[in-house]
Amino acid sequence: MKYALGLLLPLFFCTVAAAQPIDSSGEFPGGEAYRPCAWLAESLPLQVFIDPIPKSAAEREGEYLQTLLDAIKAWNDVGVGGKPVFEQTRDRADADVAVAWQFEPNTTASGFMQVQMRSGGRSYGVCVRSRITLILQHWRRRQIPTGLLGFFLPVPIPNFTTENLELRSADELRVIATHELGHALGLPHSTDTGDVMYPFEGQKFLYYGIEFTNVQVLTEKSRRTLAAFYDDAWLDFRLAQIERPIHTRSGTADTPPAAAPMLSRAATGRGRPLVEAAAAGRLPEAERLLAGGLEIDARDESGWTPLIAAAASGREQMVAFLIQKGADVNARDTSGYTALSHARAGRFTRIVELLTRAGARN
Repeated sequence: MKYALGLLLPLFFCTVAAAQPIDSSGEFPGGEAYRPCAWLAESLPLQVFIDPIPKSAAEREGEYLQTLLDAIKAWNDVGVGGKPVFEQTRDRADADVAVAWQFEPNTTASGFMQVQMRSGGRSYGVCVRSRITLILQHWRRRQIPTGLLGFFLPVPIPNFTTENLELRSADELRVIATHELGHALGLPHSTDTGDVMYPFEGQKFLYYGIEFTNVQVLTEKSRRTLAAFYDDAWLDFRLAQIERPIHTRSGTADTPPAAAPMLSRAATGRGRPLVEAAAAGRLPEAERLLAGGLEIDARDESGWTPLIAAAASGREQMVAFLIQKGADVNARDTSGYTALSHARAGRFTRIVELLTRAGARN
């Protein structure tokens, strides 16, 4: 009997928690047509704006903020091309990457990353903006295995499972934040269970009341992957003659070509709904927005007109529609590029022909 008790006692003190997904969107959003995107060299370091932490997590505000700063530092220590990759800003309008906090738990993910990109080279899109959401609460599930009881009892007994709603620890959040920042830089998931880009959190277990965790870290593999990713992406951009940043920040942009318009922030941004509809090829929505009074050459924050967005995204029907409606075929974005420049960079031959016939020039 004493031997049986000796075997049973560890079972009551050993609990196991299954690994939880860090994000639910696969490697990146975008579906089958998605291409990986990278930031232009001129965009680094990326400006990171951090939203206020929810009041419901106020008792851990300082701890969580420091955790995020630690994750930013971890990637800065890796760097790209010898440059740090992130820099904190207090101006949301200038942010390349915005970090938000979600208090309520999510059963399918611990964090999310959404990316906005524009057409780039043949293989890589150009990252324009990114938004990261870190989820602060989670349901911690623990399981007490009872399988060996079957050796001593006549009927099988199922495992005991407990589930409690808890705020995440700083160590857990550090892994999630580092993971999502890696996605914001363009990195896909890793197959290495010990790597920070692995899509599941480290497995946790208790043994004799002590919790152990297989914590993912920023491995040498991720460092090499990031360097190789940007070597390939920037070569792709050079071959496509993409050199200047599409999204520029006040005081840091290169001087645009002489023909580029000098647009104030107030003069840009109003056309974003129409620009986004044109980029996605949503023709009925574009027609509705024009009928509602939006100007056909209205611009978004990057100085893109609907025609530039449609040409850069390879939307042939949208380009033809906008030309027919009288769009300015020689309008330039804040980096000095025309719709024709973007169409040529994307190798959209038919769109290049349409624009050239309409009188477009580089």
